[in-house]
Amino acid sequence: MDQRVPQEILDAVVDLLKDDKPALKALSLISRCFTPRTRVHLFYSITPGEAQWNEGMLDLLRSSPSLIVHIRRLRFLYLCSYDSALIAIIELLVNPIHLVISWRKWGDLPEQFLQALHSRAYASIVLSDSKFTSFSELASLLANSTHLERLAVYKYEPCFRDTDPSSCTHQHPSPGPPVDHLILFDLDGCLYHLLSGYSFTSMPGIH
Repeated sequence: MDQRVPQEILDAVVDLLKDDKPALKALSLISRCFTPRTRVHLFYSITPGEAQWNEGMLDLLRSSPSLIVHIRRLRFLYLCSYDSALIAIIELLVNPIHLVISWRKWGDLPEQFLQALHSRAYASIVLSDSKFTSFSELASLLANSTHLERLAVYKYEPCFRDTDPSSCTHQHPSPGPPVDHLILFDLDGCLYHLLSGYSFTSMPGIH
């Protein structure tokens, strides 16, 4: 295609289609002038799946490392293979990530996968029906997120063996990352025990 339209206008057109993946893929095939902007949206959010998907994504990122910088959100839904390919994908990430995790019992997740998650920095974390046995499990996830903007915990179902806050073995050298927005749906007051190691006195508002 002979590009006679300013790139800014082409990018604006692509932005209008940011939630329409089939359209974005079609545009990327029409002309190279659409490719850089379509990649921003196509790779903004990834949802790891079964082993074949993880291996395919890892191969793509290794062959085209310029794509890695576009990944900003990582979603873990119910079906997911916690294999070496997935761990390698997580370790490749360079930006603070918007992490979304649903239906997970933390103690059942593979240790290498957890270590990979703990090594990343997050811009926001959303946990839906994710169960922790102690605050230390959540604290390890937050440890590197010094610029965490949002923490949301939805429909939390506690599975504590011991709800005494003093049972937490994780060391807290600081009150935690400066969260600007905290959204909690507390059931039976058990989130009080989970988050007792954090101070929210400087937070503008808790929802």
